[in-house]
Amino acid sequence: MNKVFKVIWNHATQSWVAVSELTKAKGKSSSKTDERTSPTKTLLALSVASGAMLGGVAMAATSSSGTLDGTASTGVAGAIALSDSAVTLAQAGGRDSIAIGTNATAPAWDAIAIGANATAKAARNVVIGANAVVVKNNAESQPANTVIGWSATDSGGNGNTILGSQATTHFANRNFSTSQQLALGSRAQVYGDQALAIGSDTLTGGNSSIAIGGDDINKAWDKMMAAIPELQFVGRSNVKGYAQARGYSSDMTALIATGRYPNTASVGDASVAIGPQSQAAGVAANALGTNALAFGDSSLAMGTLTRAYGNNTLAIGTVAIAGSIDRNNVAGDDAMAIGHYALASAANSTALGTRAHARGYESLTLGTNSNVTGNYSVALGPNILTVPTINSVVLGNGSTAVVGTTGASHAVKYVANATVRNSNGETITYGEWGFKGQPQTEGQYVSIGEVDNERQLKNVAAGHIDANSTDGINGSQLYAVMAKLETGFVVSNNTANLSNHITPNKVVNFNNGTGTIALAENWNATDGSIAGVNVTFDVKKSPLTLSDGSNTTVTGATNNTTPAGTVNVPADDDSFATASDVAKMINGSFWKVNSTTAGGENTYTPNTSSEISAGDELFINAGKNINITGAGNVLNISTVDTPTFTNLTVGNASNPITIGTDANGNNTISNLTSTLPKTQTEDVKTGDAVTTPHTTEQARPNITSDQESQAATLGDVLNAG
Repeated sequence: MNKVFKVIWNHATQSWVAVSELTKAKGKSSSKTDERTSPTKTLLALSVASGAMLGGVAMAATSSSGTLDGTASTGVAGAIALSDSAVTLAQAGGRDSIAIGTNATAPAWDAIAIGANATAKAARNVVIGANAVVVKNNAESQPANTVIGWSATDSGGNGNTILGSQATTHFANRNFSTSQQLALGSRAQVYGDQALAIGSDTLTGGNSSIAIGGDDINKAWDKMMAAIPELQFVGRSNVKGYAQARGYSSDMTALIATGRYPNTASVGDASVAIGPQSQAAGVAANALGTNALAFGDSSLAMGTLTRAYGNNTLAIGTVAIAGSIDRNNVAGDDAMAIGHYALASAANSTALGTRAHARGYESLTLGTNSNVTGNYSVALGPNILTVPTINSVVLGNGSTAVVGTTGASHAVKYVANATVRNSNGETITYGEWGFKGQPQTEGQYVSIGEVDNERQLKNVAAGHIDANSTDGINGSQLYAVMAKLETGFVVSNNTANLSNHITPNKVVNFNNGTGTIALAENWNATDGSIAGVNVTFDVKKSPLTLSDGSNTTVTGATNNTTPAGTVNVPADDDSFATASDVAKMINGSFWKVNSTTAGGENTYTPNTSSEISAGDELFINAGKNINITGAGNVLNISTVDTPTFTNLTVGNASNPITIGTDANGNNTISNLTSTLPKTQTEDVKTGDAVTTPHTTEQARPNITSDQESQAATLGDVLNAG
């Protein structure tokens, strides 16, 4: 010991007590030499160890005037209490505990409290540093806590290690304890079982979370927010990436909302933030790199100024960004951006390459300086400046998208048919049955080049060919079609095929041969001769005559023939006929219609035959009491069911019966023959023999004038006698 303090045995408390060598004991006391381990050696070893652990916090003890007696500095069962203050003394009330410093307190057994106001309330806890404290007791059966540093604080969990000025695991707004935490660094803060915060101003909140970093880049929070706009929203309660992160308490939100959010932080179970100003928020979120930010469950940001916003997002590379964030929402789940300044801002989007951007939903960009903004679209290759259309694929360096007629020779649209033109300017249109595989939207295309910088498509397999096929066709298939067309069509004469074929896009020349002459189109030919064969014709005025010089002559008929109702075959039936001759033959033929009395009346006027030419119409009128019916080529002529006549003659021509009217207009029936039985001139009784002949002459009965016009029955007639 030095000249100021010495250690004596206190019989009253049965413990060793450090007292000033300048003070005197009051009251009765006695002592004897004890062979136990020297307290001087113990304190010396403790001071050396404390100096090594505390670094700048450790300081040498100095003496001051004061009074210390055995009743004010108390201890039990080998406890040590040291203080240089005459006002407030250290208290080592636990068995084998040590309390050194003004107001230092070690009430539990084996506890150590060194420093002004240092407090080690729990058994076996070690608290070194002014105002360092373990807030509450831990179970004696659990691992003890170690707190070293000015104002370092532990919430009272088990097995925690706090090293650093103002380092802490304690949050004032919540009564809780966590275990096996490590806070290493000035103002390092830890909350969560087995959580780790290493570095000044680091914070980790969540079970098994890690924060490793510091504040050497931007010590002023306002300056950091100005440099990184996203940090203006970090930790605010309206940012869903933090407010809804699982694995940290409302106390964490309250701490963050104060504006004292540290530069390096991990918030959420199993979250990791490694690097100055790196921050991870969410379950299993990982931020690795200077100022790397990972907001969302299972998000990963790796690289300087890298950002991963949203669940399951991945950003790797300097200033790579996956997902998006605004004041109220974190969006872009499952996005992936890999590369320097790579950006994948939409959900399920992927960007790979330096300055590769994928802004469309489920879009893919693979290549430096390429950009896709259309949903479900793909850009594979560098320098594809933009793909704004939907469901599109653009391949190759510098290839372009097709927007309307920009980027290609024609727009992507429905194709009804196709028209091709040959070298002579003639056109052929095909596709009347409709083409299969029509695009549904203007974005359904694959571009492998740009205008005036196209690419060939190589190694294409032969596609299936039929009316419904949508396969690609390769060059060999087109060659086979052209080879088939190359065979052309065969020109033959009466005996054999000619050796030359006529193929597409070739000119057919008719040369003069034996007995032939070739005439150009629209050529006005005149009389001429061919190797002894004379040809003379004028189809408008004279017959055509062919003569081969061997007394063989073919002469066409003249065109002045006028038929008289009947077309007859002329004597020169092998002659030519003009169209005019044919027309005259047809128009000059006809059939005749006439009528005769044939025992009846004839009122047909004139009473001569009439000509019915081809194309003329014949009318048949129904006369009195006549009914005409028919269909198609069948005609039915009959009398009506109730005919009416002025006079009617019935019977044979020699003795007819006539029904008509007399000169006075009375109806008459004339020339009737009686068929009544003859009568007798005498009375004949039944059974009498008739002796006189029959007679038809009887005396006329007397009848009145009005009875003469009345009808009589056969009985009336017989009874009349």
